[in-house]
Amino acid sequence: MLKLKRHISMIFCAMYLLCFSPFGILVSPLKVNAATIVSYTKPAYTTTSSSFSVTADSNTVLVEDYMDYHYAHFSYSGTPTLTVTASQNITNFDISPHSLGITGTVSGNSLTFSIDSSSIKPYYLIIQINNLEKLVILADPIESNIPSSSGTGIYNIRNSPYNADNTWTNDVTSKIQQAIDDASVAGGGIVYVPTGVYKVKEIIYMKSNVTLYLQGGAVIRSNTDRSQYTPILGEDSGTYTLNPMIRIDNAPNAKILGRGVLDASGIALMDKSSSSSTYLQYRRNVIVGTNSNNVAVEGIIIKDATTWTFRAIEGGDGFIVRNVKIINHKNVDQYKIMNDGIDICATRNAIAEKNFVMTVDDAMCAKSSIANFDMYNVRFKNNIVFTSCAGVKAGMQARSPMYDIWFEDNDVVQARRGIVAEATSGNQLMSDIHFVNTRVESFKNTSAGTSKPIEIFAETAPISNVYIEGTVFEKFGDAKSNIRGKSNALNVNTVNIKNLYMIGNIITNITDGQITDGSYATGITITSTSSQMFSDNFNSYATGSQPTGWTVTNAANTSSTIEEIPSAADKSLKIYDNNTSGYTKVNRAFTAQSGKIRVAFTFMEPTPGTWTKFQLMSGSTIGVLLSTSSSGPNLIYKDSTGTDVIIQSISANTYYNVVIIADPSTNKCDIYVNGILKAVGAQFRNAVSSLNSIEFQSGATPTGTTYISTTQVKTAP
Repeated sequence: MLKLKRHISMIFCAMYLLCFSPFGILVSPLKVNAATIVSYTKPAYTTTSSSFSVTADSNTVLVEDYMDYHYAHFSYSGTPTLTVTASQNITNFDISPHSLGITGTVSGNSLTFSIDSSSIKPYYLIIQINNLEKLVILADPIESNIPSSSGTGIYNIRNSPYNADNTWTNDVTSKIQQAIDDASVAGGGIVYVPTGVYKVKEIIYMKSNVTLYLQGGAVIRSNTDRSQYTPILGEDSGTYTLNPMIRIDNAPNAKILGRGVLDASGIALMDKSSSSSTYLQYRRNVIVGTNSNNVAVEGIIIKDATTWTFRAIEGGDGFIVRNVKIINHKNVDQYKIMNDGIDICATRNAIAEKNFVMTVDDAMCAKSSIANFDMYNVRFKNNIVFTSCAGVKAGMQARSPMYDIWFEDNDVVQARRGIVAEATSGNQLMSDIHFVNTRVESFKNTSAGTSKPIEIFAETAPISNVYIEGTVFEKFGDAKSNIRGKSNALNVNTVNIKNLYMIGNIITNITDGQITDGSYATGITITSTSSQMFSDNFNSYATGSQPTGWTVTNAANTSSTIEEIPSAADKSLKIYDNNTSGYTKVNRAFTAQSGKIRVAFTFMEPTPGTWTKFQLMSGSTIGVLLSTSSSGPNLIYKDSTGTDVIIQSISANTYYNVVIIADPSTNKCDIYVNGILKAVGAQFRNAVSSLNSIEFQSGATPTGTTYISTTQVKTAP
């Protein structure tokens, strides 16, 4: 049964406040938006997590222990506070996707943070706490246009004449199919699947103008007994598969909607015996479609596919997959299976947006998988994926021309290859492929190969006009990016890479981007719209002098001077303080920036923890504040409450390169140390609308010495 829980996080004034102005005018009523939480009934066959519990405001949300991770699912509106309680005290955590800039607060074994339903990107989160298994939070928008469970045009499978069992005792495939057929004969309708678990086996066939609606808490779950199925022997592969759960063939305007679950029982059905001749066979898709226009799949969860989860919609025109959450087997070291997430195959005018995929194989692909059907106008937008293969990918099939393919604003939390365009099957041109604002957080090496950020490979068909723009790689792969063709005819031509970030650095050439310009690849360019505000390595100044262009303020027994540290050819700015009540300060102004900036500097302390401050300023107001701390000793930042947040420990006579990507429009920043992302969405100390100087200041009370070397400020497009 659906449970609607409303939490009033602030007093909601339902009454009019009779507050009068001097002119006797009644003031409008005060309205405060409350968060609304909708949670769902626990399916009987699932296991509640013993590692995590989750509340959204005061509402308990089911956390399922699933495979080798855990997940919670609910719908909401407003800005509820989530509290994750772990089975052990929390010493470290990470909340992905980092693009959402979520900062959490830890107290003992609890992690607290807020989410916001007004966000364009959905709050589908992957949380790593200590070394525990991952926790996935699937926070959906509140459903709109929920159909009635009965009435004209509604075919409720629990009602007569279907009377489908909802306890997973009896197979109800034929009953669901009959309801779909009845709706189709009537010219269309809604097949309503209420809360419960429904056992199915072979294919459910969708029909034209029919909507399959899964109420939250409803699960259509495949029989786990493989002997009940008829295996299919592939003519080319010589391996056995099982039929998909659902087919959408010649069924225009078919829809699958709701907040329920399609569970393929894939791992249970697959042959897992490594000594068997059919090891890793008997795998199945969930949704396969052909020759169907204007198809939509929205809102549901899909679990446990063991081959391509979606293979849709070949020969179709108009396809939407939105707010779909795919949670598959993800442990590539256990079973390396081809359980792709969302494969838009030979489809025109399609969009996959605001989805979540956790799987082993390719997460999101555009595949030109059939001949004589040009594929174009395909969008993958605002999706969040975790995979051990390709994050976002065009190819590998190129059996008809494919063009006007866009991957926009997608987050790849893990992949072996972040961005991929490859033609390894079929000989038709792939062109006009766009990857815009992709953020890749981490990489995974697998038996298929070492990790790499970008791969473009024309093996069986030419590839031209690939555009990669605004991409952020938080880490390097273990192998370089690779762009190559196979011959003069099978070549890669024109790859434009613009505003590429790698480990906080703005890349302007192939070498710095660690990109291999391979054979039969031409027209590769890397550009940036970043402009340098200033750069100073302190080598041009006389030893013992103050740096030109900087404003220096010294108290007694303090100084900021140029010194030959570590050498005469590589000087530093020495911040010296032997005053227990004063400080030295150096400030370098630059043109005020209201957009993102990249700030880089290197520091070293002979005795670490002098409380030297590294500040980004807006006039006299501190925007970003980093400091060394004698506690630890550590490098810290101060958040908006003045709390010291540890970035990392520091050691004596050790150089640390710090990069800050600061955004005054959000008052948040990312902080890298020695090429490693240490803080995501770190709060500014004070809210500012722009930044216009960098400042180094010794501690007011502590004494000590800090050396600053190359300092640089750039705009960050």
